[in-house]
Amino acid sequence: MKPTAVKRGFTLIELLAVVSIIALLTALLLPTLQRAREAAKATLCMSNQRQITQTCTMYANGHRRRMPVEYTDAGGRKSLFPWFLSGLKNAGKQPGPEYLAPGPIFGCPANNRFKQTTDLGQWGRSNKSYGMAGDTTNFAYLKKTKINDPAFLPAIVEQHLARVDQPARLVWTIDTVSMNYEGYIMIARFYPDRGGGWGERVHLTHSNRAATSFFDGHVELLSAQNLRDDTAHQITCFFDVNHKSLLLDLP
Repeated sequence: MKPTAVKRGFTLIELLAVVSIIALLTALLLPTLQRAREAAKATLCMSNQRQITQTCTMYANGHRRRMPVEYTDAGGRKSLFPWFLSGLKNAGKQPGPEYLAPGPIFGCPANNRFKQTTDLGQWGRSNKSYGMAGDTTNFAYLKKTKINDPAFLPAIVEQHLARVDQPARLVWTIDTVSMNYEGYIMIARFYPDRGGGWGERVHLTHSNRAATSFFDGHVELLSAQNLRDDTAHQITCFFDVNHKSLLLDLP
């Protein structure tokens, strides 16, 4: 009679060793996976901005080489550039053709304040996390026009593409966020050296860098120092990735 084989199971020490190895591998892989996810979001963000600026060029070519940054009606309600591209506004008057459908393309996927919906928000100020420069004092390509002169409103701020003289250094769109007494509101605008009326600033969304498009067509991730030193705007006013205020001195 043959002896019966005894089936041997895992010992407690062997099980603990396997669990420890799995935990170690997980700890090693999770940061890599997180970095991969963040890199994918940054790539999509830059792709969004590239598509937006290409669409801005199409819009401007049909409107005397001008692209609206914002329109303020007689009641003080603002419509910013996404409304024009999506056809909700046309030169501050009636709805126009849809160049780019409203939706996730107008915001950064890494910005947890941005809602992935087709709603562009009341007054054209919320649910958009890409902004254009709103400062009309230092750059010839930006011009504010009072439509019913001499009344203050309505008025429109436009980019005159024919006046862009530093296309590789002039920011076209960039990651932005705002913070004021109403909390976080997305406003498609930024000011280089201060927050605007709604506290809108450049947002360093991607590991303390901002996806930035330029008038020559290139898009890149730039740090606060790069945005201050290597752009025509010399940006010094930011929110960091955690929505904390960051101010730099000019060199």
